[in-house]
Amino acid sequence: MVREIQDTCKELLFEMKNYDECIKICQEAVDVGRENRADFKLIARVLTRIGNCYRAKKDFKNAKTFYEKSLSEHRTPETKELLSKLEKIIREEERKAYIDPVKAEQEKELGNEKFKNGDYPAAIKHYSEAIRRNPDDPKIYSNRAACYTKLAEFNLGLKDL
Repeated sequence: MVREIQDTCKELLFEMKNYDECIKICQEAVDVGRENRADFKLIARVLTRIGNCYRAKKDFKNAKTFYEKSLSEHRTPETKELLSKLEKIIREEERKAYIDPVKAEQEKELGNEKFKNGDYPAAIKHYSEAIRRNPDDPKIYSNRAACYTKLAEFNLGLKDL
């Protein structure tokens, strides 16, 4: 009965978007559960709820940590799915944070210098970095394709074009 009340309380706090209070209560529940040797499934469920709170707060690193802790307690398909979706979000956020058109232009200029000097592998390296920095610039792709054709890598050049 007490466990049901605690679960209901945690659900209400989560739905009311009082995430900090929900995390605090869940942490206490984990501590009490460990002291009383509660079932691993119950502890895993509470750790997943903490991860959900952090995900809702857009604190993806802490959310990932708690999902992993939950999976170490008890592996459930739902938590594994939440973790994989979160990892995709994290990778996308990191990719977006890496985009910088100014640095892409600098790398493109370095690639142009290497291309003029005939150092095509180094030019490809710089152009590839420029593409990672600004994937929407078509000129960089065509420059890298020109390097590939100079190296007789026609399939890779065609792919860039």
